[in-house]
Amino acid sequence: MVADWISRRAGRRTGRGASAFVLVGVAIVMVGCSLGTTDESMTGPDTTVTTTVEIVPDVVTTAPQTDSVEGLFLEFDEVGQIDDPVAIASRSGSESMYVVDRDGRIRRVAARTTYDRDGSVRSVSYALERGTVLDIRSELRGNRSEQRADGEAPVDPRVLDIAFSTDGRRLYVHFIDGTGANVVHEYRVEGDRAVTDSRRELLRVPPPNNGEATDHTNAGGGLLIGPDGFLYVGIGDRTTDLADETADAPRSTAQDPATLSGSLLRIDPDGAGDGQAYAVPSSNPFTDNGGAPEVWMIGAHDPWRFSFDRATGDLWIGDRRGMEDTVSWLPSLQGAAGKGANLGWRLAGDREADEGAVPSSLVVLDRTAEACGVVGGLVYRGEMLPDLEGAYLFGDGCAPTVQAMLATTGVVLQQHQVAAVPGGLVDIAEDLQRELWVLSGEGAILRIVGTDGVPVGD
Repeated sequence: MVADWISRRAGRRTGRGASAFVLVGVAIVMVGCSLGTTDESMTGPDTTVTTTVEIVPDVVTTAPQTDSVEGLFLEFDEVGQIDDPVAIASRSGSESMYVVDRDGRIRRVAARTTYDRDGSVRSVSYALERGTVLDIRSELRGNRSEQRADGEAPVDPRVLDIAFSTDGRRLYVHFIDGTGANVVHEYRVEGDRAVTDSRRELLRVPPPNNGEATDHTNAGGGLLIGPDGFLYVGIGDRTTDLADETADAPRSTAQDPATLSGSLLRIDPDGAGDGQAYAVPSSNPFTDNGGAPEVWMIGAHDPWRFSFDRATGDLWIGDRRGMEDTVSWLPSLQGAAGKGANLGWRLAGDREADEGAVPSSLVVLDRTAEACGVVGGLVYRGEMLPDLEGAYLFGDGCAPTVQAMLATTGVVLQQHQVAAVPGGLVDIAEDLQRELWVLSGEGAILRIVGTDGVPVGD
């Protein structure tokens, strides 16, 4: 019945004052905008939250999108394998892609182009190089803590994500160090290698609650250069999931804009000066407003991956929340998607929240038994796969599926499984041509090369 309803909704647009009921696995609402009221209901412990949103089209961005993703199944070309993959990224000025493992080895997936006699491109192939662009294993091992002050097991240092500067000359690495802090280092890139001696600590965010985090797994991780050229960093709040909450669990700081935890940060690495490793863009929402100036948006729990739609500037963010994972869509308002927004973590379930407090957004992904954490993806804007135009692709770190979703003005029109990825989805990225790459939990580096693949389950 839900599928029939979605089919009837496909292609429609919601007008002023109309309400849309967002069903299927993901519900999407606009965040940080004036939307009217939101009603939420749940009929059982395993059901998806149904959210009613009043849409205001004046703040909605639009872009071309395909009519349907039903019946599409992705074709992959495997170009290599790595152990414990974490992230994949492109670099300006290079046709190659770059992958990193949990322990800190960054390697290049080199592009090799052959040409016809007239100079036209005949083919492009890819191969994973054996050498490393950068290896920070010794650095991570060197700051591993032997024992936490609270008697718990030591923190396991690990890489979370990588990104390159707009000109491709600098590499940024986001990792957890032995103290449990979120750290971002910057390296100069010369040729195809990062210069180890050029390392500069750009950002350090100690775990909250006087340096003792309840849960070092909810550390966030997302890292990217936005369309405005600034660096965005996802920082988790480190508290336990609501389902595991105990009476003495520390209160989340995600609702406090004066702290950096539980937030999406926005900084300018090029603005270093006066003893600071970075500058704060003057357009950040809390520069003169009682919060930490680096904070771009609050209310996140574990923002593992997020992305900007290349055609609209809209921001999509996946936030891992135990049984309440979310995917949020934040429309671009004068090029400022997500500015001052609140993703709502711990408002609905916070023991100390003001009576009657309601999250400004709560977008719920129904968690299946095999799932373990949403992996936010991106909106496809390439040319090779027109059947995917405008579709948002995302998945889960354990469930072996990739989902494609069509949405407009905050309304899910369709959502279908379009691929099986053994070991779960680790990351989705786009190359310089905006074509898609996938990292699987089993270590496969995959290019998406078509939409006529084998149906899932066959």
